[in-house]
Amino acid sequence: MPYLLVLAVVFFVLAFSDSAREWCEAHVGVQRLLLAALGFLCLHSAWVAFDVARLRERLLDLLANLMRSLKGADLSRDADAIEILVKAMGSANLEVRGSARGHLVRLTGRDLGDDPERWAAWWAEQRTQPGRPTDGGGK
Repeated sequence: MPYLLVLAVVFFVLAFSDSAREWCEAHVGVQRLLLAALGFLCLHSAWVAFDVARLRERLLDLLANLMRSLKGADLSRDADAIEILVKAMGSANLEVRGSARGHLVRLTGRDLGDDPERWAAWWAEQRTQPGRPTDGGGK
């Protein structure tokens, strides 16, 4: 952001100072200065767009975590999906495992890593607790 301030000062000086404008025209050229300003603005716009997308993603994650914290994860509702995803964690395909892990984290509110045995043990424990889903039948 400081570069935008510098750019604004340069344009202000050029707009109100005849000697600065004459020097710029003689040594740099107005067209080059305008192209440089346009380049800075394009870079800044790209940076802002990237930052907005990153912040939006973080905010959505924060809101999802907040909702899970307030009401708790409804494992019985998602039991069938969790059962399938826990089995998918044992896949040899890393892409399948990564996707399954991401969905498990989203549904359960827990991140138990990439270890399929850890997810299977956690799910077996959840199914045996009172008031929890039994053998994947969340209906």
